[in-house]
Amino acid sequence: MNDKEPIYRGHRPRRQMALWLGFFVALAALTLYLRFHELATQGLWSDELFSVSSITQVGAGRPWYAYEKKSFPYLRMEDSFLTWKAGENSPPLFEVLLWLWCQVFGWSDFAVRSMSALLGSLAPLVLFIGLRRPLGAWSAAGAALIFALSPSAVTYAQEVRGYALLMLLASIAVVRLVRYVLADDGQRSHWGSSFKVDVAIYLLLSYTHYTGLVLACGLTGLRWVLAKRRGWPLREFGWFAALPALLAPWLYLNWFAMASAGAGYYGWSDYAWADVWSLLLPKATEFFLPQPSIQVVQAFIGLPKAVGVFLARPYALPATLTLALLGAALGACKRAAADAAPRRVHDPRWLLCLGLALLVVMHFGYGIYTAFHARVWHARYFSAMLPVGMAVFALLFSLAGQHRLARLFPLCAVLLACAVSVPTLRAYYQNPWKEDYREASRYIVQNTQGRPTVVATWAANAAYYNYYLRRFMADAGRSYELTTVGQSGDLTAGVAALCQRRWAPGEQVVLFQHSAHRLYFDMVNRHCAGALQMVSERQFRGLFVNFYQATGAAASPQ
Repeated sequence: MNDKEPIYRGHRPRRQMALWLGFFVALAALTLYLRFHELATQGLWSDELFSVSSITQVGAGRPWYAYEKKSFPYLRMEDSFLTWKAGENSPPLFEVLLWLWCQVFGWSDFAVRSMSALLGSLAPLVLFIGLRRPLGAWSAAGAALIFALSPSAVTYAQEVRGYALLMLLASIAVVRLVRYVLADDGQRSHWGSSFKVDVAIYLLLSYTHYTGLVLACGLTGLRWVLAKRRGWPLREFGWFAALPALLAPWLYLNWFAMASAGAGYYGWSDYAWADVWSLLLPKATEFFLPQPSIQVVQAFIGLPKAVGVFLARPYALPATLTLALLGAALGACKRAAADAAPRRVHDPRWLLCLGLALLVVMHFGYGIYTAFHARVWHARYFSAMLPVGMAVFALLFSLAGQHRLARLFPLCAVLLACAVSVPTLRAYYQNPWKEDYREASRYIVQNTQGRPTVVATWAANAAYYNYYLRRFMADAGRSYELTTVGQSGDLTAGVAALCQRRWAPGEQVVLFQHSAHRLYFDMVNRHCAGALQMVSERQFRGLFVNFYQATGAAASPQ
């Protein structure tokens, strides 16, 4: 049986067709279950609240297209949708689709997350359907199963962010490249291999996340190299010029925030080369494989130390030169033998595998550049590379199929990935870690009387604190005042102005803050001494809620 033959042809045995159809149904059920399981158990967290708030509670009374040049720390809830998205430094496609989705399915936590869950469920199915013909059903099935069980893929498919859409579009893009390179000449001229379609997909990738633009450039470069190497027409690559032309309007709006972030003004850490080996590389590896992979990477990280110890020995230089000469001699003999042998056509799957793996490495290098210059790095920026890594797995599985015991290597790899993925997913479901704005807001509503004043600390994050609060207050038929203490450059002045307000005796003031920003609590206690008396404090996951009562006296700052 030739594994590379299509599986849905009439001359194939019905049992074989039923087997793979059954696998597809089981894969679909597995991906849907994992991504919809416990979908609304915990409330939306900060990053999700930014996406949802940008289409629900910002820019009240202003048109969505009213634009002001701002970067993230200076955003206000009064700013328009376009200002928010340009200030966040990410393209707006996901939020536009989310708004359309919620017009149909509503605004519950389950509804707003369900779009990402559905998109994330489709990505492994696209990988299986798209790669089964060029690489064989066994290879495509193995890679798709690893993709379906990937903790990273499941995690980001349960978030109201653009990463699930990014993974789906990246899956389509990489599948199209593999099919283009491995297609017969007659099939390559079909519209399904047209580069115009690829450019349209690349445009959607770029308007989803800027890492999608990086992937689009990488895939185009790889396609050009393979096409030139094999003598295929290159005229179609002129269509790629449409990508920057159609992306230019958004880049113009986003350029100010992009330049500010690129200069490192709003980064959260200063990275050094030691962090590349101890933090960035293990975290990036963990994105593709679960926790046990970190130990493997750390073992490789320890190799340079062993090499350094070896080079310090007196016999290191002669031994190294001897090994180098021996290797050069063996390489010369091998090249001479290859020149004497009849030339064979290289399997393009090797070139594809190498090229796609190189894209992942280059993306990691781009991440290092971003960490050093923008002082920002996160493993989630590898979302666009996850389908690329799965395609590399599928290519390796397919290449292993040329030899005896061909099924053993893919089977062992899949079983190993499943063995380490399932416990990680179980821990993910059982141990939520994101900020619990929903329960904290419910607690505030249940424990306030009258018309309380809620201090949502930093102005740029006020929408996060207000999202659930306004809903629960409306359900309870209550009103409240929401205020902030300013932005990052004037916190002291903002807190001082807050404390100079003339509170009515007995009035409730609630300080709603992130657990990483306890400085607001300390500043309020110092500047509002005498005017506000703390009554109680309650800690939630990632958040603090402090209740104060106004004394009626003037503040005596300490």
